[in-house]
Amino acid sequence: MPKLENILLVGASGRMGNCVQTLAQERGISIQKCTTRPCVQLPSPWPSDVSVVIDFSCDSVIGQMVAKLLERRPPFPPLVVGTTGLSNDTMESIKLYTQRAACLVASNFSLGIAILRACVRLAAAKLPDAFEAEIIEIHHRHKRDIPSGTAQSLLNDIRDAQMLSHGASGETTPESVKIHSLRMASVVGEHQVILAGPGEQLRLVHQAENRSVFAHGAFHAAQWICGQNPGLYHMEDVFGI
Repeated sequence: MPKLENILLVGASGRMGNCVQTLAQERGISIQKCTTRPCVQLPSPWPSDVSVVIDFSCDSVIGQMVAKLLERRPPFPPLVVGTTGLSNDTMESIKLYTQRAACLVASNFSLGIAILRACVRLAAAKLPDAFEAEIIEIHHRHKRDIPSGTAQSLLNDIRDAQMLSHGASGETTPESVKIHSLRMASVVGEHQVILAGPGEQLRLVHQAENRSVFAHGAFHAAQWICGQNPGLYHMEDVFGI
């Protein structure tokens, strides 16, 4: 597996950007910051040893950054995107970039969340359609997106698994699954999926105790993506699930 040596970081001044920088320093990995204000400016001259581009910015910034990367000559660096709430236009730009380099997009880089999603898909597919599903997500009061991108991904996992397994004829339709969002104090993140049937409940819960788990997951994903062929990947691909 290629060694992770130099990272081009987009969104370095944010909460996650700071976590990535701290972890990189601990691991002795070089960080090159990408200027984003007043507009995205890629490093010039381009560093020859960039292993991967990691993005924790916002939709408008990642859209600009991908457009500028597409203007470059080969080689094209792998891209790890942790920005949530991506617009259709930005996703189309990212998909275009995946024709030239490997790109991993995730709403949550927690390694535990990747496994949680696999468990949720399995449970939703295998439990009888009499089981009802609900999602509860709790985050700090300053989180902007409601529901969280991770909760929306879990919802899609349930819907896809139920439709594939039970079709549209089940007692509980995929459209009946709801997300309940709470914004409280300084909670880093909690996602709970409840599947309730006659006489029993299955609760699948993940709690993030600090933001460093997302930085560790991003590095894990970045290390993995460096050895992949061009294409669009997700955290589940890192685990082969």
